[in-house]
Amino acid sequence: MQILITAVGPDNSGLADPIIHYVTGQGANIAEIQMYDHDEEAVFAMLCRIELPGDRLAETRQALTEIGRLKGLSVRVWSPEERRERPRLAICATYRPEPPLAVLRAIRDKQIRAEAAVMIGNRNACRSIAEQFGVDWRLIGDADGKADDERLQPYQDAYTGRMLTYGATCHFIVPELDAGNQIIHQSTFTVPPGTKLDEIVRIGQTDNEPRCLVEGVRRVVSREVQLHFHRVVKRT
Repeated sequence: MQILITAVGPDNSGLADPIIHYVTGQGANIAEIQMYDHDEEAVFAMLCRIELPGDRLAETRQALTEIGRLKGLSVRVWSPEERRERPRLAICATYRPEPPLAVLRAIRDKQIRAEAAVMIGNRNACRSIAEQFGVDWRLIGDADGKADDERLQPYQDAYTGRMLTYGATCHFIVPELDAGNQIIHQSTFTVPPGTKLDEIVRIGQTDNEPRCLVEGVRRVVSREVQLHFHRVVKRT
């Protein structure tokens, strides 16, 4: 069974050692290990992906949770196998309603075989969508949380460059926008010469972007792809 371990907490010395010592002592095969030291915030973060028999999950979770308590770390131990049939999703939304609406419809229609556990937004624009589908809504934004959508819109630059083909990218969250190694799915659409910018934005935001997001989520939920050492790999 594949087991994932994450540990986050105040930076200090000797935080990773007891976790690694425990899993190797159990005979686990370590498939991936990453550690981060965010000096400015004085935060330690660790991810470890191991292979162990399924009947060892509970005792591993208990032991590593205790290690976390002693070291002041928030430790989570889980396996994709625990929710093989219906993974739980948190949907992040902001201003545009089409992407979360497309995902929720795909879940409803069983195109994405998952459960929408919560929708999180930095504004209330998509709250009614969450309520429509009976999904718990959590607002995390404040008066300063509203994004400047005009400055973030990529269609303007492409339009200025006289492009006729526009695209959307679904990727795992990384610091760099659309970093190639983390891309899950991309989709494009082409417009005839002379198409107005407003029409291009409409097609992109209401059709292409939601379609791209649904296919990307479907690929992750169905385990066709996974993130491994900051790179998307296809499972065989």
